[in-house]
Amino acid sequence: MENINSINNRKEKVLAFILFVFLWVYLWLRAALVPFSHDEIATFFQYIHSERFIPFVNAEWYANNHLLNTMLALFFYKLFGASELVLRLPNLLFFPVFFFFCWKLSQEIKNEIWRWLFVIVLCFAHYFLEFFALCRGYGIAMALLLASVYYLMQAVKTNNTKQYLLCLLFVVMGSTANLTLINSTAIIVFLLAANTVYQFKQTSLKKSLLNFVSIFFAGIVPLALLAVFALEFQKRGLLIVGTHEGFWKVTMLSITKVFTGSDSPFIAYYVALLFVISCLFFSVLFLKQKTLQFFFNARFVFFYLLVGNLFITLLLGNFFNINYPEDRAAMYLFPLMVGSFCFLADDIANRIQSKFIIPVAAPVLLLSVHFFFHMNLTYPSFWKELHIPYRFYDKVQQYAVPGESPPTISGYKMRRLTWAFMNYKRGNELNLVYSTDYPNVNTDFQLALFKDRADWLQEYDSLDYDPYSEIWLLKKKEPVKMNFIFQSPVVINSERTSNEYWNFYDGSVDSLAGKTLLLTLDMSFTSFTNPYVGRVVASVEKKNNESVRYEFVQLNYFRSEWKGEPHNFYQNIIIHELPPEAHRIVVYFWNIFGMEYSIKDATCKVEVMN
Repeated sequence: MENINSINNRKEKVLAFILFVFLWVYLWLRAALVPFSHDEIATFFQYIHSERFIPFVNAEWYANNHLLNTMLALFFYKLFGASELVLRLPNLLFFPVFFFFCWKLSQEIKNEIWRWLFVIVLCFAHYFLEFFALCRGYGIAMALLLASVYYLMQAVKTNNTKQYLLCLLFVVMGSTANLTLINSTAIIVFLLAANTVYQFKQTSLKKSLLNFVSIFFAGIVPLALLAVFALEFQKRGLLIVGTHEGFWKVTMLSITKVFTGSDSPFIAYYVALLFVISCLFFSVLFLKQKTLQFFFNARFVFFYLLVGNLFITLLLGNFFNINYPEDRAAMYLFPLMVGSFCFLADDIANRIQSKFIIPVAAPVLLLSVHFFFHMNLTYPSFWKELHIPYRFYDKVQQYAVPGESPPTISGYKMRRLTWAFMNYKRGNELNLVYSTDYPNVNTDFQLALFKDRADWLQEYDSLDYDPYSEIWLLKKKEPVKMNFIFQSPVVINSERTSNEYWNFYDGSVDSLAGKTLLLTLDMSFTSFTNPYVGRVVASVEKKNNESVRYEFVQLNYFRSEWKGEPHNFYQNIIIHELPPEAHRIVVYFWNIFGMEYSIKDATCKVEVMN
């Protein structure tokens, strides 16, 4: 007769496989159908599209550059082009890694209740899971963190050099996908070093030396490089996710809100209670075995990583003025908390009567209820308020007349990139979103929130509404009146050059003070170095050359290569209400990185918007 444990194990594997297929299909659908979020688009334009992402070499310094994610997304972009699905493939393809190690770790839990609680809670937290269908580094990092924890357990149990190397490889790779794992990397290096010292008498000198060499070259050296990277971000003031308002307010309240959708402090209190119970479990277990060997138990590694990360976070926040992490930046605490509680509860269940623990832990299963209520193929929870459906773009595009200036459109500044990516995908026929003077009534269309201005419908008609972000698409009732001021003569300059600047227009403000200007820029542009990164700038300056207005259009928001087709750059720039101290308007092309280009048939038309 077949062993009952074998039958149960087979049933669990079948159930786990069904769960995996369901979740992965859902993530594929989200990756293909949900429009890009703001930060995904920033990653695309700043690092993937420009192919400038290597720190200290050619990358723009910003924390949005999750290196491993950027590198893999660039690889798929070069193969298949730009689409939401293609650019999200790196995180999507790491979900099987995440689920595999989630399942492998669960098999270390003896009690069936805690084993499945571990799997269900990790896999049915919607906010956590959806990062596997976004072009960010967090999904990759969480998969690699679980892989590293699994091999850390094996390293503690076997003291095998191969397990050491795999553990360090995965956590270092995870840190390159999401720098917030640097603290976990430091803790893992310490735990492996401590384990090697503890095992020294029980193993050969050769093996101990191999372990120490592995820790040094695969752990300490990469950790030092990651630390240099992180310190450079801190030096430049770019570690901006979070504040100094306290760990409880910034980290605990923010992470419970994004995971549950509620800002009730009682949820944070409940999580704190689970942590306290975990600490009590650890203490009870220690009192039953007061030996040094107790601390070198592979089943405690989740707990060590959680406590270590909390200690480092509080230390950095209190003594080094580093922001407490919030929401996504603190997301790594979630699997560490779940793992700590489930593994310690499992150990307690094997020693004492622990049925009283189950009612305490049961509320975390509400995350799976939350998951099913928030399943969608329409919007990301991440930057949901900036969601703009493609149909908005298509409706504005219907009013664009070939050969004429594209219609103008305004919106909040954080919607600029979303619109730019839609424009990039739809053929670059429209203007980018103007945001400096939002909420204004000067443009042909608005991406508007009704709370931003009470009189929208006096000037505009409603064309569409997005219920997820609550954004309205509005169209001006009457066309904006324009007064022609000046048009520069056609400048023919077909020379190949790498000059940093090229002027379209340079003139005095004179009687234009207080007026809002529309600049129409038309040229045939050729780039000889691709992908090309540059911008057209309109700057208004005082007599001392201090800039009082600065507007620009980024060329790489439109395409990678410019082949010199007639009028292939035809865009508007709005300069709102020239201040009284304005003296001079300069419109110029800025070749940011010294790439080769040529410009011909360039004109600049200046009009006053009434």
